[in-house]
Amino acid sequence: MSGALLGYLPSRWPRWFDPQPLAWQPLRGGPFASGMPLTTAGDVVVVPTPGHTPNHVSVVVDDGDRQIVLAGDTSYTERAMLDGAVDGVSPSETTALATLATLRTACTVRPTVYLPTHDPASAERLHRRYTARTSNL
Repeated sequence: MSGALLGYLPSRWPRWFDPQPLAWQPLRGGPFASGMPLTTAGDVVVVPTPGHTPNHVSVVVDDGDRQIVLAGDTSYTERAMLDGAVDGVSPSETTALATLATLRTACTVRPTVYLPTHDPASAERLHRRYTARTSNL
């Protein structure tokens, strides 16, 4: 019942769809404390990025000399993430701010193409492999 109140409508899912909880594992050498590799090579990893919703996740892709973060709804724009500005709806501003800080750290540790879903510049950043501007951090 609470899922329906939050907008999740399992009655609309295909019968074969059977989502399972992610098995978080400790991650070393980066700002994300935990994650789950999606590939055997470990070059695609899902990481928890709560804020917009409590169980929000993002996907980090190793792209050689940089990483690509499919950030979903962590922020509306790259600029909001770099500024540490919580935008939109978030049940916990403290949690959202902590996630934005972790993402900014990820951008300073390794060149990062940051792709939030609602940023109109995301497609161009991906195409050109433009990394987040972190000089003001």
